[in-house]
Order: sequence, then C-alpha cells, then structure tokens
Amino acid sequence: MCGRYTIGTTDPGAFDLRFGGNVDIGALGRYNVAPTEPVPVVLGPAAAERAASAAPADATPATPTPTRTTVNASWGLLPPWARSRRERLKPINARAEELASKKLFAPLLDDAAHRVLVLADGWYEWLKAEDQKRTGPSRVPFHHRVDGGGPIAFAGLLRTVRVDASEPGPAGFEALEPTVRAGGVTGGRVPLRTVTVVTCAANRVAARLHDRMPVVLGGPEEEAAWLDPAVSGADALGLLVPLADERLTIAPASPLVNKVDPEHDGPYLLDPTVTEVPGAPTQQRLDLAEPGGG
Repeated sequence: MCGRYTIGTTDPGAFDLRFGGNVDIGALGRYNVAPTEPVPVVLGPAAAERAASAAPADATPATPTPTRTTVNASWGLLPPWARSRRERLKPINARAEELASKKLFAPLLDDAAHRVLVLADGWYEWLKAEDQKRTGPSRVPFHHRVDGGGPIAFAGLLRTVRVDASEPGPAGFEALEPTVRAGGVTGGRVPLRTVTVVTCAANRVAARLHDRMPVVLGGPEEEAAWLDPAVSGADALGLLVPLADERLTIAPASPLVNKVDPEHDGPYLLDPTVTEVPGAPTQQRLDLAEPGGG
C-alpha cells in the first residue's frame, strides 16, 4: 500500500514543467505526507471543462479553458454520502484490480473528470525489525525513488463531497485548508475535494518490503491517457501496472518518519542516521511510534 510519501522539491516549476498546471508552492517541500493532509493533484481536460461550464453564464473568461489544472485535495476518499470529514470510510488507497467492481470507485474510474495525477517524488514502506527485543522503533522506514529521484505521478481518483463547514482540517495545515475546498459555504456545508491513491501488485524491488505499491504512471504518455476523456474506464485499467523494476531504488530513512508531525519536517527525514530533530534539545526526542498505515 502507500501510507506515506514525499513531495520534497520546493520548486513548483519542476512539477509545472513536467505535468502542467500551477502547483501550489505551499503544498511542496514535505517529506512525510500523511493521510487527511492536503496534497496536490492534477486535473485533466474533462475536469477543467466541467468547471468552466459550471461558471455563471455572465462570467467573462479571462483565458481559454486550460487542458490541465492543479488543485489540492484531502488524502482519503470520502464516499458520496459522507456529511463529515470524520467519516470512517475514507480509503487512502484503492486496489487497481477492484476499481471496476467496487461501487465506491467504479463511477470515478469511468469518468475521466475524476481521474487525477497525485504529485510526489517518492514514498515510504516499512520493514519490521528482525530483533523484536531491541530498543527503538520496531519498524524501519525505507524511501522509494523512481529514476534516481524527481517528480512522479501516482494514479489517483478524486471525489468532491459536501461536508460540515465547521469541522477543522488537520493540525498544522490551516493555511492550506481553503485550497482543498471546491467552493463556498452553502447551508453550513462546503465542497471538499478528496483523493485516493491507486495501488497495484508490487514489482520485484518493492516486493522486498510489501506486496503492494502505488501505481506510478510510466511517463507523459501514460499520464495523458489516464486524464484523457476519450479513454474509457476499461482502457484506463490497462495503465495501472507495476513500475519497471530497474526504475525503482530503495534506501533506508530516518526513524523520525514514524512520527507524523508537520512542525518537524525536512530532508533530514531521508537520512537513516538522524534520530533526533535537528536543533531540538536532546531530552525532547520525538516519540518514535510505529506509523498508522505503512
């Protein structure tokens, strides 16, 4: 599965050049992205056209409808009947082989306006320590990179649900909270974008740690097809395959990854020798708890 990932680059141009759209710089520079947090996703032409058609009839378009646009969404797909972001059913992952058969996912697969690119530059998976009696964390995080590092796109499915406007978002992301909303408050509710990452069977490299991996779309051609309204849901399933073995590398990361804390985030999380937050007093070590969903 994919329970944590990275969007480490702080240069939105790196993503804009690679995927199109305009990435929110506030969503970048993160090395421990966790469920419920705002994450950048790329919408394709079907979603852009739908948004344009929903604009008021007297609105004057400043520019032509874009073929792609980037927005933020809350990681964890809410069901269509949800009225609260605290809904228990909000999967962060969706198995590729179940998309066509599960009612929660099938309508999204068939409508290209709901197929999105989830922007990232790596992800984590965990290895259980062989020595269960040792001190320290019982699971060791490993960071997965594609082609040596750089921007990648997971296949994702997006749904917008109207939820209670008074409910707060995740702590530490108050500045990004307005960006996951697809409109204003009406009747005490607000449209909230939510997203899930599609997973597939692990390739031979990833299988050393887990039997599943996120679907990393193979390149620009596959990314365009995933967003293309001319590509049916059935044909889109053919894009959801494991990444080629030779493109994936894995390296141990800091045990601090086991603790979700947006106040303590940085590239040092990729260093397995770092066991304390840089600059923090020695006695204020982070609790190296196991992750909730690796």
